[in-house]
Amino acid sequence: MNENQKNQLWRIPVFVSGIIAIVYLAIYLFTGNIPEVKELILFKDPKDCIWGLPQILILPFAYSRLWDILFGFILSFLFVYLIIKIKNMDNKELKEGLVFGLVFGLVFGLGFGPVVGLGFGLAYGLGALKSSLKRKILN
Repeated sequence: MNENQKNQLWRIPVFVSGIIAIVYLAIYLFTGNIPEVKELILFKDPKDCIWGLPQILILPFAYSRLWDILFGFILSFLFVYLIIKIKNMDNKELKEGLVFGLVFGLVFGLGFGPVVGLGFGLAYGLGALKSSLKRKILN
C-alpha cells in the first residue's frame, strides 16, 4: 500500500463521518434535538403482518442517530480498505470474479428486485381491487 492509498484509507471515512455530523448538526440547529429511534415500524397496516411478526418492533433502548457517525465511519473504512486491497491484487481472475459478482448483484438487486416487487404488488393490488368490485356489484 503506497502513501496515497494510506491517506485515502483515512480521508474518505473521515469525510463521510463529517458529512453525517454536519447533517445532524443542521437537524439539531433547526429542531433543537437529535432524533432517536425507539421503535421500528415493520408494517403500516396490521392486516399486512406476515409470519407472526409484530406490526411495531419496540427496541430495548432508544437508539440515538449520532451512532450513524460511527457506523458511517466504520462501513466507509471497510469499503475503502476492500477497494484498495482489490486494486493491489495480482490475481486477475479474482478481480474479474469480484467485479462480476458486484455488477450482477447490483443489477439483480436493484433491477430485478423492484420489477418483481412492483409486478407482485400490482398483481396483488389489482386482484384485491377486482374482488372488491365483484363484492360491491353482487351486493
